[in-house]
Amino acid sequence: VVVGSRDSSYDALTRAIDRYDGEVVFTGYVPDDHLPLLYNLASVFVYPSEYEGFGLPVVEAMQSGTPVLVSNQSSLPEVAEGAAITVDPADTDAVASGFTELLDGRAGEQYADKGIQRARDFSWSESAKQINAIFNRVR
Repeated sequence: VVVGSRDSSYDALTRAIDRYDGEVVFTGYVPDDHLPLLYNLASVFVYPSEYEGFGLPVVEAMQSGTPVLVSNQSSLPEVAEGAAITVDPADTDAVASGFTELLDGRAGEQYADKGIQRARDFSWSESAKQINAIFNRVR
């Protein structure tokens, strides 16, 4: 299941998906309140974004206990901080290898557990504590 619309600008991906003749489903737009269900049903969350401001979907997937694979670019390695497999998004072999590793029960469980722990660092209460600490330092 690919959340989002089919994008013809990614010719190689489109050709690869076409080989699976209907086994890959594009959801189109998904309302925010449906995303937790998709995260919880996913075996793996793959987010090979090359340009990312923060990576909230990564935190949401980790919070759901879904093993995560992300790009090693932009903010994603910092967001993941060891709780996800990071790969060069242009290296299809690395993406496939990481995906396969996460599907392995033991590795997937380990990354799921690490992800749950890491996601706790992004709670509203933790953010408030960190902002308060900054204010106290600059006073």
